[in-house]
Amino acid sequence: MKALRLVALGLLCLPALLAAPAQACTREDFAAAVNGAGAALRRLNTENAPRLQAKMRQLKTKMGWPDAGFEAKAHEALQDERVAAFDAGANDLLAKIDTLGTLEASAAPDCAKLQELEAASLELQATVKAKSAYLMSKLEQMLGESPPKAKSAEVKLAPLPEPPPKTASKPAATSGWSARSTGDAAADAATAPPPPQPGAPPSGGPATEEEGYSIDEIRAASAGFFGQVSANLGAVIEHLFRNSGRPTGYVLGTEGGGAFLAGVRYGKGTLYMRSGSTQRIYWHGPSLGADVGGDGSKTLFLIYKLDTPEQLYSSFTGVDGSAYLVGGVGATLISNGTLLMAPIRSGLGLRLGANIGYIRFTPKATWNPF
Repeated sequence: MKALRLVALGLLCLPALLAAPAQACTREDFAAAVNGAGAALRRLNTENAPRLQAKMRQLKTKMGWPDAGFEAKAHEALQDERVAAFDAGANDLLAKIDTLGTLEASAAPDCAKLQELEAASLELQATVKAKSAYLMSKLEQMLGESPPKAKSAEVKLAPLPEPPPKTASKPAATSGWSARSTGDAAADAATAPPPPQPGAPPSGGPATEEEGYSIDEIRAASAGFFGQVSANLGAVIEHLFRNSGRPTGYVLGTEGGGAFLAGVRYGKGTLYMRSGSTQRIYWHGPSLGADVGGDGSKTLFLIYKLDTPEQLYSSFTGVDGSAYLVGGVGATLISNGTLLMAPIRSGLGLRLGANIGYIRFTPKATWNPF
């Protein structure tokens, strides 16, 4: 009898349970999930990078490398197909997390996407851990620290699945969530680039090709910005003008946050438009092994077909076959489907070709866990 009463009670409650609304989620939940993913990467890098760097210093001593640039030499020695697969997988997951974490202002948050975002974060952490273990094993083998049997066998990690084909990230909505990082006015002032050069046409209409910056103006604006590699910078700028014409805007700024395993590379600078207006601008994108020691690299963006700053607030992806390198300065073309942009970088912050991943520009600093 008691069992029958429980069954009857369950049947009475069933309609109410079925009618209960699905669990709700908010924009703040998405922001927290994305920033949590970045914080988890920071923790992993903090835990693993010192051990890897210590092994690289031992390798430097064994190989007789100079102190300057030994991390880049070690990185080059460690590269193989498996490391490339780790990097490609991490890059795809970073882009996925960024895309899922960007919400349109008019759309209600989709809790299923929040779960997908959290799952991608866990998968990214697993990828970084596996890459760290593999790199440590390779370094130990190079140093002769592995047992004889371990030398003849690959590090025992589960085989990686084939990475999915890369697709260009869709431009992000300009009014999505913004997990604002605490700004530093003094730091912003200290890193502010030089003012735009004189000679800009009056504002009041879209800039045309003829109204774009001349090569002499861009040379003058970036003079001394890249330090000792300025001569190579001139050659890269000439190549871009010859192939892409006059830019209607440019950005001078700095990048940081490079991580040996995987992370987020972010930057800030000042946008200069041919109309004469200027404003602060921020950007971020994946940071993989190619960014070893790349903190604080200088960046110059030449921007084509730009009429308003709002056109920049989206994702830009690399244009295949556009990489161009002279000495320690390189450039590649990226596009958001409307604008064409040429990031010019120097030193260890340089990333060319497929390594460009994507870049997203925002009017405020966002999801910056570093």
